[in-house]
Amino acid sequence: MKLKILIVLAVGLFNMHSLSADTFNLKSKHVPKQLIVKFKHPFHFATKMFLSEMDAQVIETFKNNAQLLEFKGHFLNVDLLEKAKAISKNPSVEYVEANSIVSIVENVPNDSEYADLWGMQKIQAPKAWDISQGDTKQVVAIIDTGVDYKHPDLKENYWRNPGEIGRDSRGRDKSRNGIDDDGNGFIDDYRGWDFADQDNDPYDEHRHGTHCAGTIGAVGHNGLGVVGVNWNVSLVGIKFMDKSGSGTLANAVKAIDYATQLGVFATNNSWGGGGFSKTLLAAIERAHEA
Repeated sequence: MKLKILIVLAVGLFNMHSLSADTFNLKSKHVPKQLIVKFKHPFHFATKMFLSEMDAQVIETFKNNAQLLEFKGHFLNVDLLEKAKAISKNPSVEYVEANSIVSIVENVPNDSEYADLWGMQKIQAPKAWDISQGDTKQVVAIIDTGVDYKHPDLKENYWRNPGEIGRDSRGRDKSRNGIDDDGNGFIDDYRGWDFADQDNDPYDEHRHGTHCAGTIGAVGHNGLGVVGVNWNVSLVGIKFMDKSGSGTLANAVKAIDYATQLGVFATNNSWGGGGFSKTLLAAIERAHEA
């Protein structure tokens, strides 16, 4: 019996010491003073009391009921690790992870001929184009640094939200009337949304998202610039990364959920980093189910 008790104690001590910064993705770049926590009962009184005791404020609640927490006061990164350890010991907690910083996968060079897209020949795109050049009924979301929707080779294939264009009952332009006409929770999102700046202008200040959009759907057979894999498609920019090419895990999750809400055909996500995230996985699974 004594041996069993000692083994149990040893396992318990091992588990406590094994909780490291890696456990919570805190070794990767992340937002200071913030953690994402999934409680089994997020809206229970006991959970609210626990958060109050931890000096934590709920900033965001995701669709899988995970919550973005921000801790009050000033403390160093090591204190955030201690917060994560303390929270993870609560039996009502499913997981704890950092609000990681993710970034674009590649840097886009400024060479003038970089956008020639020589790969179209390599993938034998012309043979595919004999069969189909795409369909504007298919909406593809570029979840990235935004899209230059004014670009002469993209603007004809850029999506417009049918619920936020035209005139409202008072004759005002719905795209600029300050009203959520389609009731999706986003005001005047007639061309997508910017989760980095929390507004309705997903314009690309970096170029990476525009490059991705061009590869997917630059207008074909128009005598301009390059051509996308799809000559005809509807592209929507959903911006969550800033002009430096980086953004938060929390905003990435919101961007994916927004694309799912719009009912897009597919999303392009050319970014990564921050380690494995259960919150991000849940958003991807919601998109798959939809």
